[in-house]
Amino acid sequence: MMYTRQRLFKQYRPTKAKNIIPPGDRPMMEENGPRLVSLEKEMVAKAKELVDSVFIGQTPMERLSLRFYSRKGRLSYRIFSWLSGVDLLDFWVVISDDGSVSGISGLYSVRKDRDEALWLGWYAVRSSERGKGLGTALLGKAIEEARSRGAMFLRLYTSDSELIDGGEEAQMIYEKHGLRIKSQKSIIGGLMIDEKGPRLIRVNKIIREKSFER
Repeated sequence: MMYTRQRLFKQYRPTKAKNIIPPGDRPMMEENGPRLVSLEKEMVAKAKELVDSVFIGQTPMERLSLRFYSRKGRLSYRIFSWLSGVDLLDFWVVISDDGSVSGISGLYSVRKDRDEALWLGWYAVRSSERGKGLGTALLGKAIEEARSRGAMFLRLYTSDSELIDGGEEAQMIYEKHGLRIKSQKSIIGGLMIDEKGPRLIRVNKIIREKSFER
């Protein structure tokens, strides 16, 4: 049986304002600079380009997820959601002055824990735009939305893989915002060839969680 955000959590209508950066994060960004807005269909291709540049080890289903996000309401999206067990709720992007997508974050639900949790999805900031508060604003927006929708927990899959651009900095931001390690498992994350020759990379596959007080 398919499920919707209205069934899982209390109804919430996202703001359509031009700049929806959480108030506590606005001082970290220029007043006339980048804008944090809801991801619209015409921006999906640019958002996917950013995601693909940061997360190079995606599964085929993960690579297709943003494309299906732009098809919500269609049969193809319903099939994707049924097969994956995932419902893509909302995503937000930071748009720079030149129209490029500098950052992204979003929320999705998973069938196995949909009655208690929302998950953080595709949290990334372009390397050239880091250190400007964009990551803090994007994560703050996702936390604010998860709390507003009545979730008991915000969770995310992550890893300490050196194949993920900016992964170490992301782990520090998660800790700062109360997303604690819930579980981790050591796996072989890939093959790297550098000046030392080919080598297997072991990484920790991590689930982080933030609890919302009732």
